[in-house]
Formats: sequence, C-alpha cells, structure tokens
Amino acid sequence: MKQHITVGKDLLELISSAMYINPMSIYREYIQNGIDAIDEAVDAGLMDVDTGRVDVQVDHAGRSIIVCDNGLGMTQKEFATRMLSFGGSHKRGTTLRGFRGIGRLASLGYCQEIIFETKSKNENIINKVIWDCRKLKAKLADPAVSYLEELIQEVTEFSTTVCEEPTSFFRVTLNKVVRIKNDFLLNEAEVESYISQVCPVPFLPDFKYEKQIFDILVGFPKATQAYKIFLNNEMIYRPFENSFMVNDTTLDTFVDIEEIKVENNNGELAAVGWLLHHSYLGALKSQSPIRGLRARVGNIQIGDDTPFVEVFPEPRFNSWTVGEVHIVDSQIRPNGRRDAFEIGTHSLQLQNNLKDIGKLIANKCRTASTVRNSEKGIKQQDEWLKFEEILTRNNLPHEKRVESFDSGVPKSTIVPDASKDTPQISGNIEDIDRNITNNSELSKSTIGSTSQTELVLNESEQNVMIKVVDVIWKHYSDKRSARHLIEKIIRSL
Repeated sequence: MKQHITVGKDLLELISSAMYINPMSIYREYIQNGIDAIDEAVDAGLMDVDTGRVDVQVDHAGRSIIVCDNGLGMTQKEFATRMLSFGGSHKRGTTLRGFRGIGRLASLGYCQEIIFETKSKNENIINKVIWDCRKLKAKLADPAVSYLEELIQEVTEFSTTVCEEPTSFFRVTLNKVVRIKNDFLLNEAEVESYISQVCPVPFLPDFKYEKQIFDILVGFPKATQAYKIFLNNEMIYRPFENSFMVNDTTLDTFVDIEEIKVENNNGELAAVGWLLHHSYLGALKSQSPIRGLRARVGNIQIGDDTPFVEVFPEPRFNSWTVGEVHIVDSQIRPNGRRDAFEIGTHSLQLQNNLKDIGKLIANKCRTASTVRNSEKGIKQQDEWLKFEEILTRNNLPHEKRVESFDSGVPKSTIVPDASKDTPQISGNIEDIDRNITNNSELSKSTIGSTSQTELVLNESEQNVMIKVVDVIWKHYSDKRSARHLIEKIIRSL
C-alpha cells in the first residue's frame, strides 16, 4: 500500500535562502540559467552562440536587478511546469550546467518581489509569474499554513500577455532588493568583479596568454566557451591582465604558463588547467580577483579562491598562486551551493593528485624568497663596508668585523642631530659620506651635539665617550640596537 507523502512549507526556505548563503550567488544562478538557454537555442539551430547574450541591469536608485537572456525561452506549457517544480530539473543527464532545479529560488530572501517572464520564438505570448517575497516570509511564520503546495499558491500569481514579436527570452526582475552589508548586491563594481571571476566571460583582447589557455583546454568545449555578458550595457571580461598588483605598492608581470593535467587512480583524465608563473614576490592581496588555484566546471567557478588550499604544503602558498583547474570528470560534481565539491572518492582523489602542483608552487615561492634574501644580504654587506670605511676615515668608533653586523643597513651614524651650525649626519650611505666630508668640525674632538646647542667636550671627556661607544658597539650583537643606544646617550648630553 502506497503511503501519502507530505512536503512541508519549510522545505522552500531550506532550498532557497538557507541554501544560498552568499547573496552574490543569485547572479551566478541566473546567468548560468541564461547561458544554458543560449546553448539550448544553439543546439536547436535557432541561433549562433556568438549572437547569444545575457544582460544584467543593476539600478541602485530603483533598488532593482534584472537578468535577461535571449536564449531558447519557454513555451506556456513548459513555463507552468518548470516554475512549479522544485528539485526536478529537465537539465539533469544533459551537458547543461544546471541540474538541480532550485537555482531560480536563490533570490527569495534578498528582495521583496521576483518576476519571471519568458517567451518562446514559436509562440506569441509572454508568460509571467510574480513571487510576493514579503507574503512568503509571513506565511512561513504562519502556523496556519503547513504544506508547500498551499504556500506556493498563496505567494505566486501567473499571467500571460500577447506579444507578436518573433523573439525569445527569459527575464528575471528583482524588485526592492534588500540592503546587505555595504549594499554590495547593488554595488556595480562589486557585481562586475564577481561576474568577471565566476562566470564564463572572455579574456581581455590584449591578454597574451589567451591562446595558450585555449590550446590547453581545446578538447573540452564547455571549458573554453565564453559568452557575452553585459552589466549596465558594458561587456564584462575575465580579470586577468599581463601585469598585476601583488599588493598595494608592488607590480609584477606574468612570465610563463604551465599546463596542468590530473588523472584519477584509473589513469583517466580528471582535470586540466594552467598556472601562470610570475616572480613570486609574495602573497597576492586578499582582494585580488586572480589569487589562488581556482576550480571551474563548465567554465563557471566553484567556490572562491580556496577550493584547493589543502593541496599545498602550507596553506599560505595558495595565495601566491595564479591558476585554474577545469574539472572534466563527470563523477566530480559541485555541491548544491556550488561552493565546493560533493565529497566522494573521485573528488578526494583529485585533491590528493593535485599535491604535486602544490609542492611545485611551494618550491617556487621558497626559491624566490631565498634569492631575494641573498640579494638583500649582499646589498646590506656592501652598504655596511661603505659605512665602515666612512667611520674609519673620520676616526669614529665602530666594530670592524663586518660579519658581526646582522641587523640590516644602518640608517644613521652615531652622530646625533646637530645644531643649526653643524650639519645633521643621517640618511643613506651617500648622505652620510657627504655630510661628514663637508663638516670640518666632525672629528675625534667633536662627538656630537644636542638638538638645541652644540656640545663641546674636553679631551678627557672625549676619550671617555669614545670608550663608552666602543664598549657598547663591541658587546651588542644587535648592531641596530647598539646604534640607537649610542645616539640616545649622545642626545642626552
């Protein structure tokens, strides 16, 4: 005997706002549906992929978002069925990117009203459904409403209008978008950055590694296919350029590209991708849109910049990395939120087999750091030799053993701030040499002066001061601290 199955209203919240915890996900879900509709129209012979487009309109003043594609659209029969289907997608088992049938619900918790509109090229009507999200919230809290079907009937309204134009489209309109954090759902710069990283848009025309990346991925059409996506009528491109900012002050340039191929334990190809090598000057800043070894399926990003952070010997090396891994094994599936992969044998194998890439990057980072430190050490030693020569020439106390100096290039001599009548001895090596040479008063008979008046010592006092300076300089292993102490003693006089 078959039993009656009850589906409660709370399921809707679980598969909508509770599922999509990153509000920006609404852009990915609606754009993904749009490019799937374009692919369906191409497969049906109704259009060429180059004529397909997805338009995103963000109206901060009107607090609305519109996402519209010119893909296949839906017939009246399809529209009613699909709009009232939850978790039952017609895309499952196909090459289309979406397959769970819940993405359109992603925005239920982020606006007061959602309008879905569509038209098929073969029909002359526009199908429309309005979701009242304010009423939805109230009904979810109302104990008098218990079942999902009852809830949907309460908060949705279907209608049709006549349209004689031979067009097809699907359009989503979000009205009265809620304010979140810095209102970033309606922040055009934030939206552009998100779409450029996550969605399948083309590379910039002058990005010199575009062809090499295409050649690496050429056997996998879904990984190479890019679409025209516009934000407020401006076309969006991937964020990669030939040069990039490591941090707020350091510019670096890409110098080489390396192909990634990862097999599963059966010797079958699981993923392909690429690394862009550079000077490895340090970790890229956290806001960088290219930082990290990232994952893509169907040329749509999965998660953020950290899906493979565990493949590195130390997690920090992921932030030095610029690269992408495109999953081609159908057994490695994104989870419902598309922020990670479903845990299983194939996804765990992928993580394990990517560890060689993690080690490669770690070695490059460590080697680059060692080279920079060696170059810095050589420069410091050379600067200190010059500094020692100046001290010797002017009979100033110092430690003659260069190897004992390990605290970096000194920024000032032991001579403190001078009075108006005596030049100040400080700065880099060239400044120190010039100041000492020009200062005829600077000798063994004049150790220094206060900042207000010149300090004059008799011969006995001078000798004591020189001995004090020598003792400090010889017995302090930290020469920078020794120099600072000497300067403080002289200034106190």
